Formats: sequence, C-alpha cells, structure tokens
Amino acid sequence: MSQKEFFSRQTPEIQKLVSSLVVTHTSGEIIKILKTRGVIATKNNISHYRRSNNIAIKRYDTVVPAETHHERVGQYIAAVRELGWEMWKNLNLGCRGAIYARCAAKLCDAGMIEKVEGYRPVKYTRCVTDDEMDAWYEKELVE
Repeated sequence: MSQKEFFSRQTPEIQKLVSSLVVTHTSGEIIKILKTRGVIATKNNISHYRRSNNIAIKRYDTVVPAETHHERVGQYIAAVRELGWEMWKNLNLGCRGAIYARCAAKLCDAGMIEKVEGYRPVKYTRCVTDDEMDAWYEKELVE
C-alpha cells in the first residue's frame, strides 16, 4: 500500500487523531498510540501524512525565556495550561533548557506538578487544578 493511500483508508476518527497528534508528538509516540487502536503505521506513513497535509510541527517551537524567574514560572504555567495534557515533557511545552528545568523543579517542590519516575527525558503530571496553580503563582508574586 502506498504512503498516499494509508491514512485515506483509515476512519475519519483515526485521521483526525493523527492530525492532532502530529503537531506535538514524535512519530514513535504516534505509532504507539495508533497501535493501541489497532492501526499499524510506520514513521514514513506519518511523515508523508504530515507533509502532504501541510501540518506544521509545534514541538520545535520554543518559548523565549522572560527576564525574571517569576515570569519564567508564569510562562511555564501558561504553557502547561495551553497544552492541556495529563503528562508532558518540557520539550512538548517548548520550554527548553536548564532555565525551565528550574521552573519545573520549583513547581514540583510546591506540589503543583510531580515527576513521573522512570522516563527520560523527565515527564511531569499535574497535581492541582488551574485555579489552584493560579492562586499559588499569585501568592509567589507577592512574596
């Protein structure tokens, strides 16, 4: 089966899923997700689908660090909220480098997010709601 035909033969649900995943996930992650749904795809299938539908990859976008640590923590929280996933890596957020690793560590210490053990690069999960995270951030700005 040619690259062109592979996703056109899939259900609209699978096509929509792949369109949304291609923006922020790697091919390997997409293959694992599709495998759970009974679809066996290759990296070439996914790459061809992305290129033929002119889908831009967001995971290469990076957040330009702000001047102060408080502002960077705010950027990190905003990126987490925008992404909306249960589990993420800093690379998925576009928050790259040691600067944002320190922001994640600060949020971990405060109990807002927590590290998921056994993943490299490190993955995080959210422990509180958006409102609780906002309240904590506002309190940090005052201190």
